[in-house]
Amino acid sequence: MNLLIFWIFTIFYVILVPFQKGDCNPEHRKCPCYHQSHNSLAPPNRHICKISNVSLHNLTISEFGDCMKDIEVLSLVNTSTRWIENGFFVNFTHLTNLEFSTNPNVSQCLNNLTGIDKTKLENLTLNNISLNDENLKAIYTIFPSTLKYLTLRSNHITTFPLKWIQDLKYLTSLDLSQSLQFRHFVSDNVQEELPLTHLFVTGTSFFWTKLFKNSNSTCILPNLTEFHLSSTFVNVSATDVNDNCLDNLKVLDLDHCLFEDGLYNDSFRFLPNLQNLNISESFNIYQLPILNTSLKELKMNNIQMKFNETKDNLHIFRNLKNLLHLEISHINLSSWSDDGIGSLLGPLTNLQCINASNNNLKFLPSVFSKLHNLKAVILTNNNITQWHQPTFQSEKLETLNLENNAIGYLDTDFLPTSITTLNLKGNPFRCTCDLVPLIIWAKQNKLYSDILHNRKQYVCDFPMDRKNKSLADFNPLPTDCRPFNTIVITAMVLCGLMVIVVCVTDIVVCYRERREKPKRKPRYRKLSPLT
Repeated sequence: MNLLIFWIFTIFYVILVPFQKGDCNPEHRKCPCYHQSHNSLAPPNRHICKISNVSLHNLTISEFGDCMKDIEVLSLVNTSTRWIENGFFVNFTHLTNLEFSTNPNVSQCLNNLTGIDKTKLENLTLNNISLNDENLKAIYTIFPSTLKYLTLRSNHITTFPLKWIQDLKYLTSLDLSQSLQFRHFVSDNVQEELPLTHLFVTGTSFFWTKLFKNSNSTCILPNLTEFHLSSTFVNVSATDVNDNCLDNLKVLDLDHCLFEDGLYNDSFRFLPNLQNLNISESFNIYQLPILNTSLKELKMNNIQMKFNETKDNLHIFRNLKNLLHLEISHINLSSWSDDGIGSLLGPLTNLQCINASNNNLKFLPSVFSKLHNLKAVILTNNNITQWHQPTFQSEKLETLNLENNAIGYLDTDFLPTSITTLNLKGNPFRCTCDLVPLIIWAKQNKLYSDILHNRKQYVCDFPMDRKNKSLADFNPLPTDCRPFNTIVITAMVLCGLMVIVVCVTDIVVCYRERREKPKRKPRYRKLSPLT
């Protein structure tokens, strides 16, 4: 009986379960979204269709069948698509996200996107499809009015007239990044304000030399909050005017930029609401700017200037009392004194995270003891040896990264109890009794599991008989490093002193006796005469 029930259950599972999942549904078999060759082994989802790395030359209504009406996300990546049936997208009544990426031939058939304006499309991505100015000019009129995000990365666009998007009342993000030939926007013919809040032109030939104003000097991007210009050319003086249309700008990414007219201490002074600034690896920095109090995140890694302990550099952070995140790696602080670093970082009383890696630091700056809101400190790839004072006073400190320094041992009494992540990989540990407290602390915390999983990065450097051996194998017995009792030590010292006193006294007595012995006259007994 049990065997019969088992076979019935097995047949039920094999035959009916696939229908529940949709694998054998005739409707699904008609849709390329559910073909194993198109969508690997992923379970079918009637709302999401992602096809990649297969040949799907023609997009036809008959190919997709009835599944078109349910699809909300359609993604075609590297599918060698070269033809789209006219009116194909009219049937995607619920489509909100459409992506064509790495399809160099699809740009020639974008005219057949007709019907896309009838969808509920909010996100349109056309990346690396050889899209040029003429292609874009031919299709911008059919962009649906519901569009919110337009991404045109890695194409052949050179110029983008902003009037092409002035009818898109909900468009908040435009991304032209990695389009190497892109150079400028045209804003003269725009008649009204655009709703754009995010603008991306990273990795292009864009040259920011003028403000976003039309021919009537009216701001056309007053709501811009994020502007990403990494690896482009920037004329900072263009923004250093009171009426720069950037009152709402909060994020400015100038990573690896070339400042055509240089950067000075009064740059960015007319960006009142700026909260995030990145000038890492940028060129032509003559002076570091004294920034506004609104800034909360600053990245100035590997800036292309000599960052010495000068009067101007000591106080560049004097207004940044609200700064929460600071990155100053690869700027070489080896010549800075402890007092100089204290003057530099002292005003950052609300700082929560600092990254000062690769700076040739030889000590832990004492100013850390005054930054009571620190949560993460990253000091990797420096020359810090050790510390013998409570440098970190923040009770909020959770992450301390000292990887690849010169730490031989550390006193765990100076580690805040709030620490949950401690990284000491790549340090030359002195595997002596001085290291035992750290081993005990590590076993009581998560660090020991890190030591076990990274045995080759936690190794002894001293003594020689343990050199290059894993710290995980350093387990001295309690008796090996048991400290002497103070009473015992005192008694031993007193005993030693007593022995010394006795020995010295004995030597002195013997010496005196030897000196006095020759002076004594021998006493002879008088003999009676012989008879």
